[in-house]
Amino acid sequence: MEKENSKKGFSKTINFIYRLTILNIITFITIVLGLGIFSFLPALVSLIVLLQYPEEDTIGRMIKLYFRVFKKIYFKAELVFLILASLVVLDAVSIFYFYCWLLESSAFFYVIAYYVVLFVEIYFILALVNSCFILVYYPHLKLFKVIKYSFNTIVAVMLKMVFIFLLLIGTIYISILFVPALPLISISLFMFCAYKLLDEPYKKMVPKGYNILSPYEILED
Repeated sequence: MEKENSKKGFSKTINFIYRLTILNIITFITIVLGLGIFSFLPALVSLIVLLQYPEEDTIGRMIKLYFRVFKKIYFKAELVFLILASLVVLDAVSIFYFYCWLLESSAFFYVIAYYVVLFVEIYFILALVNSCFILVYYPHLKLFKVIKYSFNTIVAVMLKMVFIFLLLIGTIYISILFVPALPLISISLFMFCAYKLLDEPYKKMVPKGYNILSPYEILED
C-alpha cells in the first residue's frame, strides 16, 4: 500500500514538472517571438489560466488551449502591459537620474529621492505582475479598472506580495546563474507559486455573479 502511494506521488510529481516545463517552453517561445513587448503579458495570463487546468493532456491540446486563451485576452492584456511597462521604464530612468546625482553629491535630498523612486519602481513592478492575476480573476473589468485594481489590490495582499517579490528576485538570480532554467521552468514555476499565493484571496474578492477566466470557460467557447 505504501509502495503504491509512493508510486502515485512520484508519478504526480513527474507529471507536474512535465506540465510546468511544457507550459514554460510555450510561454518562453511566445514571449521571444513577440519580442517581449508584443506578447509578454498575454503570454503570462495564458500561462496562469492553463495552471488551473489539472487534467493530464497531450502537448497538442495544451498548445491549442494556450493559444485560444492568448487570442481571447490579447488586446486588453497588451494595452495593460504597455501602460504599466511604460511606468516601470519611466521610473527606471528616474532611478538612474538620481543615482547619477548621488555619485556627484551625497546631499540628503538626493538620497531620499533615490530611495523613494526605488520604492515606487518595486511598486510598479509588483503592479505589472499583479495585473496578470487581475486579468484572470476579474475578466469583466474594463482597461483602466484593471490598471486601478493592479495597484489597489497590492495593499490587500501586501504580505503575499512581499513573498512574490522575493520569489521574483530569486527566480531572476537562478536564471542568471543557470541560463537554461529560463526557457525550461523558471517562468512557469514562479507564476505557479504566485498563483498559489493569490488564488484564495482573489477568489474571495470576486463579486457575486461574475466568474474568473478559466480553461473550462475557454473550452466551451
